Amino acid sequence: MGRFFRLQVLVLTSNLLEGRIPRNLSNCNDLSLHLGNNKFIGNLPKELGSLSQLVLLYIDSNNLTGAIPTIYANLSSLERFLAHLNVLEGSIPNSLGGVKSLTYLSFFSNKLSGVIPSSIYNIVSLIAMETPSNLLEGSLPQNLGLTLPNVEVINIWGNQFSGSIPLSISNASKLKYFDLSLNKFSSGVAINCGNLKNLSWLSLDKSGLGTGHANGLNFLTALANCSKFRVLQLQENNFGGVLPNSLANFSIKLEHLSVAANQISGNVLSDIGNLVSLNALAMDKNQLIGSILTSIDLSRNCLTGPIPVEIDNLKNLVELNISHNKLSSGIPSSLGSCTSLERLYLDNNSFGGTFPQLLSSLKAIEELSLSHNNLSGEIPKFLETFPFLRNLNLFFNNLEGEVPVGGVFLNATAISVSGNNKLCGGIPVVQLSACASKKPRKLIIPIVYGVLGIILASSILILCFLRKTREQSCVPSSLIDSYLKISYGNLLKTTNGFSLTNLIGTGSFGLVYKGILHPDKMTIAMKVLDQQNRRASKSFVAECKTLRNIRHRNLVKIISVCTSVDFQGNDFKALIYEFMENESLESWLHPVPQAGGGGAREQPKSLSLFQ
Repeated sequence: MGRFFRLQVLVLTSNLLEGRIPRNLSNCNDLSLHLGNNKFIGNLPKELGSLSQLVLLYIDSNNLTGAIPTIYANLSSLERFLAHLNVLEGSIPNSLGGVKSLTYLSFFSNKLSGVIPSSIYNIVSLIAMETPSNLLEGSLPQNLGLTLPNVEVINIWGNQFSGSIPLSISNASKLKYFDLSLNKFSSGVAINCGNLKNLSWLSLDKSGLGTGHANGLNFLTALANCSKFRVLQLQENNFGGVLPNSLANFSIKLEHLSVAANQISGNVLSDIGNLVSLNALAMDKNQLIGSILTSIDLSRNCLTGPIPVEIDNLKNLVELNISHNKLSSGIPSSLGSCTSLERLYLDNNSFGGTFPQLLSSLKAIEELSLSHNNLSGEIPKFLETFPFLRNLNLFFNNLEGEVPVGGVFLNATAISVSGNNKLCGGIPVVQLSACASKKPRKLIIPIVYGVLGIILASSILILCFLRKTREQSCVPSSLIDSYLKISYGNLLKTTNGFSLTNLIGTGSFGLVYKGILHPDKMTIAMKVLDQQNRRASKSFVAECKTLRNIRHRNLVKIISVCTSVDFQGNDFKALIYEFMENESLESWLHPVPQAGGGGAREQPKSLSLFQ
């Protein structure tokens, strides 16, 4: 490549090139070199220092070692020098400050040590200086904001800088990104950020700042003038006093605010809800008092997944607004433990299933909005008994059956049920079609049950007669006598929440778990059917029919079945068997060879043809 002396641009970025950077590239005097994100090793070639016309030098994201050659001061046309994510050592050469055309200098994530030469701070053209995650030390010059008038990025986190933050930084009017985190600066912060109109990122966390006294956060007041401000990080310092009122007047573009792990006292600002773009707020490990503000809610975002079942820990929750998101699954029964709830807004999501019965404990509810979801089943009668419910919004779901006529349902202006095409009844003003009469069914059902009862009794007598005459059992008495009624909740507890540690096998139609039934401590194997597989239900029915009529010493004994719904309202079907040792038949018919190594090896499994 060194023979291509007319070569002006060489771009080999993001490959798998390895070895050393060729020294004879120095023959290409007009070259711009892009070698980033490869696997180059060795030292930086000193010979490259002769490329007086070199404009761009990208050697980032490699495995380069050694020191930065001092001869690179001869790169008089160099504008961008990117050497981050390497293993470079030693100090930054003082001579590098002589490259007056430099605009971007990036050395982060290396092993550079010592101080940043004062000559670097005098490069007037410098726009970005990034040296985080090194071993650099010393203090920042007090005239920093004057000697770097064009600087936009100062990123030096993760070093050992000390001293005070220069007051002159307020003169760097083009500054956008200022990160001094994870250093050892002295406690006082007296900078005036009001002139930094372009500032969007200020991070001072874990830097030993703050005295713990009042007024320690007064420097934040001027940030209200920074209309482009997005991120403020002050966590794990020693800032004291109360949060300044100006915090609520920060830019509406503010996305991240963290003042956690300080000595901040007083109340959370009542107007912090004005920060409408805020998506991360950390105030933990302080001395704040008072109540959580109603101006902080979670609506109108893009949250996905189910409501966490741990929501039952919020015993004093009064209002929950998670409307207009993309939440799904069923409404968790654990929400019924939040008995202080007065306002619950779950509308405009994708919640499915039916109303959990445990929600009947929400007696304090005043407003309930569940519209624009996929809820099914009937409107629960317990909503009639809520004494304070004054606004019920259920429209555009898949609800069916009769609309109640008591409680809040007596007030047509308090309820919204349109968009549920299978609803009927209710008070006349709701204008739903009348529900089909149930009187004929009341007459038919007893007759049908009576006939079925006679047939069933006759069948039992015949079966008992056949059993005595044939001395055989078509339906084993043990299956009837030992039949256990097992709920979904019991199975959930038995398998430790269907933990992977309890998973002992998989099949075409579901998963098999091992569990211990209490109080008898019976070991069981439970096959949970995959309800997403359409053939699983047919398999469930077929297996029930088969195991009901057969019994053999080499077949696993069925203990019970469970057909129910889980806590999210989804269908649940499981077959519960007596657990048998010696693993599955498959592991005997198709044994997997044991891995080699020291110690005694397990004997290979085998079955004789007779077995």
